[in-house]
This record gives sequence, C-alpha cells and structure tokens, in this order.
Amino acid sequence: MTPYKFGNVVLVSFPFTNLKATKKRPAVIISSRCYFNGYYQSDQKHANNW
Repeated sequence: MTPYKFGNVVLVSFPFTNLKATKKRPAVIISSRCYFNGYYQSDQKHANNW
C-alpha cells in the first residue's frame, strides 16, 4: 500500500452516475496516519498528530 500523508493530492477514479465509466479526479488526503492505523480512538495522545 502506498503511504499517503495528510495534504497529499492523489488521483481517484470517480464513477459517472450510470456507473458504466469513470473519470480520474484529484482528491486531497485529509486523514492522518494515526487515524488510518486505528490509533485515533485507542490512543488519544496521537489524536492531534496531523
């Protein structure tokens, strides 16, 4: 898995409403690594490490 970081811009395939095709659109990573790894709820000292 690619290690994305807060603030990274990535390309994501978004489907059209008919779900028959997709188009790549930019998206910004807004989740922290601590949250992704499950530390957010179990270890509050890491909760604000954005």
